Amino acid sequence: QAALNVDKLALGPLQPVILRYAGMSLQSGSLSSSGQVKFALPSKGAPTVQVNGLALSLPDVLLSRQASGPRLLSLKQFELAGGSLDLAERRIGLRRVTLSRGDVAAAIARDGRMDWQSSASQVAARPANKTPANVGGAPWRVNVDTLALEQIGARFLDRSRSTPVALDIARMDAQLKLGVEVGGGPLQIVVNDLGAQFKTIGLTSLDTPSAKLLALGTVAIEKGNLDLQQKRVGAATLKLQDGQGRIVRDAQGRMELAQMLATANPQPAGQGAKLAPTPDAAAWQYTLGNTQIDRFNVQYLDKSMRPAWSIDAKLAANIQTLSSQSPASFKAQVALAKGGTIDLQGKADLAKGS
Repeated sequence: QAALNVDKLALGPLQPVILRYAGMSLQSGSLSSSGQVKFALPSKGAPTVQVNGLALSLPDVLLSRQASGPRLLSLKQFELAGGSLDLAERRIGLRRVTLSRGDVAAAIARDGRMDWQSSASQVAARPANKTPANVGGAPWRVNVDTLALEQIGARFLDRSRSTPVALDIARMDAQLKLGVEVGGGPLQIVVNDLGAQFKTIGLTSLDTPSAKLLALGTVAIEKGNLDLQQKRVGAATLKLQDGQGRIVRDAQGRMELAQMLATANPQPAGQGAKLAPTPDAAAWQYTLGNTQIDRFNVQYLDKSMRPAWSIDAKLAANIQTLSSQSPASFKAQVALAKGGTIDLQGKADLAKGS
């Protein structure tokens, strides 16, 4: 057993090791850390290492898939408290992780795979020495009791949609519980107890990036959750304030935005028949308990009418159980730009665009 104390360790010499085992390039300031380490070297079997009470501080973090590749994560400060590690059990526990003042980027390819997922999969797929210690391919499990994001910007690209889109967030502050499994199979990420606030959000088409499909001033989430393998996301409460957007109903009566965001179904070249979606390309499922919309400026264009007609209005709404699996009940008030208000109440099935 030994006490671990590291003061301002330069990580430059460790970059090849990090790239080899994490599949990513890390650049940063000097590392400071402390904790308690227990280790044993038995005459038979693999060595055991346990770490408890781990604390870590790392400034000026820059993470990318390759040394000269696109940036995945940049942070002014990364901090970790209450960490533990068990090498034999392949388990990491963290009481609190804080990421502050930076930005994060992620991209989903046409087949539904994330770029972060690709890096982890490449590491997991590398041939390992066939020793008793690694036969069976057990995954590493990482559990974070509290992951805190402070003043983080974000950009997400999704090319798995019928129309590829980009989502930009100027700032997000959040706390959540996180579980990760990597190695021994597909990457798994589970998020629970998410509380977050996002500011200045824009959704654009990659085909026409100058025109926003949707803009929001503030988004707040309470008790959010996500499951990567199940492709499931949800929240108890979602609040949207100070936004603007355009709702278009096409000539067949379908909602244009819902059609654009539908999962793409690519087919091999030279084949005319469409194939059934693979599990990786399956659509994400969502469930929102209560959605509140306030001060949302909207233009509605209905091309299913003859002649087509449009209105400009300000929308306030309350939606119960908004889901990809069932219709949602809603109450809404529409203040028309040319004067007057309309009160609406009913059900809508966004998954079917009706």
